[in-house]
Amino acid sequence: MAWLATNETGEWFNYTNDRPKYGSPINITTNPITGANITNFTWSNSTLEGNTTVQWKIYYNDSSGNINETDVFNFSITPTISISTLISTVEFGPLTAGISNYTMTIDGSPLPFVIRNDGNYRANLTIESTNLFPAGNLNPTLFFMFNSSLNETGSVWNTATDLINPFTRVAASGSPVKFATNLNWTDINDEIRGHLNITIPVNESAGGKSAEITFTASQG
Repeated sequence: MAWLATNETGEWFNYTNDRPKYGSPINITTNPITGANITNFTWSNSTLEGNTTVQWKIYYNDSSGNINETDVFNFSITPTISISTLISTVEFGPLTAGISNYTMTIDGSPLPFVIRNDGNYRANLTIESTNLFPAGNLNPTLFFMFNSSLNETGSVWNTATDLINPFTRVAASGSPVKFATNLNWTDINDEIRGHLNITIPVNESAGGKSAEITFTASQG
């Protein structure tokens, strides 16, 4: 009989009959060709953050019933940076020149962007955009602004320093600025909102206006 032990919880833990996990404990088999004893455990833990190092070893009984153990081995979890936009399109509809228009979370007219950290490590996000008003009011402009806020409690370490508030000018493409830092990756608190504040310049020509906003994530 062999069983796995790891320190992934912060202290060493044996996965034995009373608390089996990762295919442990397991009966030892013998390779018919080499005569080597074989054990095979499959480790998987999605709750650990990237860059975490896990130590492990194996205990086993010999033919006399004595308990033996291997040396301590370790592996590190590769940090993964990945984000998705749960709400990726914001449409304001017809607007009146000179009046500020905001995304709203109450009546949904319109809803803000919602961005989720799908990786396994805290992420820093930037924002940049093509020009919403290419006729003359180019980014960054007071007519096209953003801020960031929580969509789930605890999604950043410090709302005062990790999020952008009050509204700030949207950066031009190629010159990204901070959108948020330390975006959490755990499932229940890994989402933030991106609000827009748009004002149609009084000298802007009539017709539809659009811009492509890009959020980019890097390791926090």
